[in-house]
Amino acid sequence: RCMPAARRRVTTHATAVQAIKRARDTGVPDAKDAQKTNKMGLLSSPLPNSIGASPITTVRYVTAVALGLTALAALGVVRHADLTHRASTGLGLGPERASLVHSTATTPEGNVQHKMRQLHERQPKTQTPQLLEVPRPTEGQKATTAAVAAAATVAAPRLGPTTPFSTAFDGTPAVYRYEVVNKFPHDPAAFTQGLVFSASPPDTLFESTGSVGGPSTIREVDLTTGKVRRRSSLDRAYFAEGLTMYKERLAQITWKNNRGFYYDPATLERSGEFRTPLRDGWGLTTDAGSDLLIVTDASKHLHFIDPTKGDQMTLNKSTVVMDGDRIVRFANELETIDGEVWANVLERDCIARINPETGAVVGWIVMDDLKAKQDPAPGIRGVLNGIAYDPDTGRLFVTGKTWSNVFEIKLTATETGVEEARRICWPAETLPNYGYP
Repeated sequence: RCMPAARRRVTTHATAVQAIKRARDTGVPDAKDAQKTNKMGLLSSPLPNSIGASPITTVRYVTAVALGLTALAALGVVRHADLTHRASTGLGLGPERASLVHSTATTPEGNVQHKMRQLHERQPKTQTPQLLEVPRPTEGQKATTAAVAAAATVAAPRLGPTTPFSTAFDGTPAVYRYEVVNKFPHDPAAFTQGLVFSASPPDTLFESTGSVGGPSTIREVDLTTGKVRRRSSLDRAYFAEGLTMYKERLAQITWKNNRGFYYDPATLERSGEFRTPLRDGWGLTTDAGSDLLIVTDASKHLHFIDPTKGDQMTLNKSTVVMDGDRIVRFANELETIDGEVWANVLERDCIARINPETGAVVGWIVMDDLKAKQDPAPGIRGVLNGIAYDPDTGRLFVTGKTWSNVFEIKLTATETGVEEARRICWPAETLPNYGYP
């Protein structure tokens, strides 16, 4: 005991090594040496009584075994109590499983694992779900459903040449493009200034053509073939401009002049003359809401003139054409369509849809690529000019100055924004090359 601790550890380790060697030589370890060896952790199992363990060691060994068995028994009691509680409350168990566990708990020979195995074997096999046949709706039910859906649906406005302008117009025009429905031949030498559709004879166009130095003409044209059936020439002093049908007569005005002429549509013979209160004439059409004629004259106005007072017409009113805050000048060839005035704009590949009561441009039809769709022909193709409308069928026809075709088109929706449309369609503010400062 008086030996230092480090010296005692070395001595004890040496003694244990000697004991192992003696046991290896003799085959039986000394009991006292074996106890020392076990304390050093050199034996992998507890010391059995067969090699002379002390009573204290034996008691410790037995005590450890008893404690282990007691712990296992306690775990079984807790598990059994838990199953019994769940059976009594139904917590987490189905009725059949709860009943089975409860019977196991009250039966002395009950074995939980055995009973649970029995329960698993008694579970119903998975069954294929049965598909129920749903009765088909009757024709009456279908009709009722369709009627309810139709009543709940707000009809969208028809997109086409007869779409009227909105009464809730907020100042921003709608923008359209077009689709070519048909393409017809047209005289490529005709400098078109006015165009009118007539159903008598069927598929007939009446056309006003201008010529500097003359002669200007009025023509009856077969729409489908482009053939000129008859024509009548003007005096070389007049350059023919806009054309419209007014009270079963064709009315034609002239450029930089206040003179106009009436014609019999059946023969194209001149049947009268008239004078406007203006000094110029470009486009000409009728007013859908009155007996007035609407005339443009290179200004910013739609002029409403009254032809009912005799050959000298009088000015009823003038309305400024506006797109938002911008004045739109140079409205050219005109056509009245469902209460709107549709106007070509000089040197622009567009049609302006105008509310004649307010002068507001309520829509732009952008046609900047139509000119390229003409058939090849001698000469130079001019600008878009010429609108004709068939009210019986809703067909819309357009052409241009010295164009080789007349196109039947229909309007389509477009992603072109209003600012882009304005960039394409707004005319110049002055046209000095035409003599208009």
